[in-house]
Amino acid sequence: MVYDIITNSKTYHKATPSVLQAFAAETSYFCVIKEIIQLKSKKFISIRYKFSIFFIAIFIPIVILSIVSYNKLFNIIEEKISTSNYISIKQTGSNIEFILNDIQQLSLDLYQSTILQEALSSPPDQQKMRINRAEQWLKYVISSNEYIYSIYINNLNGVVLNPESTNEYIDPDIQEKILSLKGMYLWNFGKVDSHINQAIPVLSISRLLKDVNDITHDLGILKINIDENKIMNIYKNNLIDPDGNFFLINDKNEVISALDKSRLYSPLETEVFSRITTSRHKSGYFDTLIQGSKTLVTYYKIDRTSWVLVNYVPLDNLLHSSREVSSQILLAIILSFVVFLILTLAFIHKLLNPLEEVRRVMVELPNKNFDVRLHIKGNDEISLLGRSFNQMSEKLNELMNQVYFVKIKQKEAELKALQAQINPHFLYNTLDTIYWMSTMENAHETSTLVKALAKLFRLSLNQGSPFTTVEKEIEHLKNYILIQKKRYEETIEFEIAVDEQVSNCKVIKLILQPLIENAIYHGIEPKGDSGRIKVSIFQHNDFLYYKIQDDGVGVDENKIQEFLEISHTTEKSHGFALNNVNDRIKLYFGNEFGIEFHSIIDKGTTVLVKQPILKGDQSHD
Repeated sequence: MVYDIITNSKTYHKATPSVLQAFAAETSYFCVIKEIIQLKSKKFISIRYKFSIFFIAIFIPIVILSIVSYNKLFNIIEEKISTSNYISIKQTGSNIEFILNDIQQLSLDLYQSTILQEALSSPPDQQKMRINRAEQWLKYVISSNEYIYSIYINNLNGVVLNPESTNEYIDPDIQEKILSLKGMYLWNFGKVDSHINQAIPVLSISRLLKDVNDITHDLGILKINIDENKIMNIYKNNLIDPDGNFFLINDKNEVISALDKSRLYSPLETEVFSRITTSRHKSGYFDTLIQGSKTLVTYYKIDRTSWVLVNYVPLDNLLHSSREVSSQILLAIILSFVVFLILTLAFIHKLLNPLEEVRRVMVELPNKNFDVRLHIKGNDEISLLGRSFNQMSEKLNELMNQVYFVKIKQKEAELKALQAQINPHFLYNTLDTIYWMSTMENAHETSTLVKALAKLFRLSLNQGSPFTTVEKEIEHLKNYILIQKKRYEETIEFEIAVDEQVSNCKVIKLILQPLIENAIYHGIEPKGDSGRIKVSIFQHNDFLYYKIQDDGVGVDENKIQEFLEISHTTEKSHGFALNNVNDRIKLYFGNEFGIEFHSIIDKGTTVLVKQPILKGDQSHD
């Protein structure tokens, strides 16, 4: 019976869009079921056999790939660790470069400082005051930079600026080299005795200060000392292994900074130094034997200096954890294979048995037996398929009844429409006669109201069509409002706002007038005072909306919902008009369209009507 209904084209075309969509979905399921059943009559290979071949075809390549991958894993890990350490050292070297460049820029600023220029070139009577001023300023500069330990200036005539009171001097050989550079800077290293006679390892930048007004005149030698411990702290936290070490060496293979202070001022291994100095790259890494242990050496050449940052890390220490990881990976691979095999067998059993049950039950559908049910437990796709199948069987019976119900309902509506045309035709002709008589008797207000009422009936007839346009619906509403204004005089203010692009859209006739009437009688009139009703018609996305707002007494939203749910046959209900409008919209367009109410007691009510957009050249059967 249900199968006959589905294939009956006449019944199908009379169904509403919502019913048609539901039937389309159900019939698509039905076609799939028929296709599955037809497979039984064809020669096919067992799914169980296909799954077995498929999993074996996957399993063998995975085993081969795992063996090859494991053999290369150790080398890859070593390379990754070396690269990671290289990136870290490179970043550390860049940080040291940044600090040295900053100190170099400071030396240039001091070179150009007016305060120092005046202090070093002032006449004897002003020299003391200006030197004191310069030293105070230098103290501020030192305190502003955490890396600077001290600043020392000798004007070559015995006048010294030494705000930190360090015990130091400039070696004659170094001084001669500085003078030969004619204002360019020189990086070197050494020790400075503090005011408590403690030797502090420092890295120093020195340059000749010249008179900016006469560059042929030498003012003195500037020396800025950087605390070696401050530089050490930059790379100290980047040590990835406790047995590793950092060194900063110069071009003479002298360690000028190190974590291990016992290595200060001593040379690095000759092979290491040789490979670094002969390399054309700014940075890099290599493996070598140091004291019988294979060591990863990473280096970074500091720009604008002859210094190189070098890092030692024993490879055995680095790869110890990697070996453990490799072993764990190998164990994980073996366990994965075992679990994979077990799950494969369980999967084949768990999947195919329910599928066979589904196939067995679906055979009954072409025989029009909709009482069959699947009893599959679980929470997977097959169980969902079973529940969907059960729902489909129930839905087919429901849709059969719904198709007949809709067809009967439409016939009843057509009959009522034919009956409703008899009296309105008579009333329209009679009202037209009264209108002309009123005009002849100069009863202009009466004739205006009669004319509006006549137009109201004429637009209501609409040549028997259930559809009209937004423009005619508004015209109908305006005639209704004209009549209501005469009754309520100026107590109700009406406002109509229509989006021009929807004027020609097709709509169901007589939607707005019942809603406006409801707003007047149940919203404004009980208020006992003046009120305002606003009508807005607009398009949003692919839908047309009517929006009716009043500032009346409001209503309980639950009560309105009860009105909308009352059967259309209960004509004595107060909610019949609203129910009638809602029913007609849903009948023609589907259950997703209709009326929506929002109301606040003593504040007002908003009614929103939704229907699809139908242009003038579209039809809706």
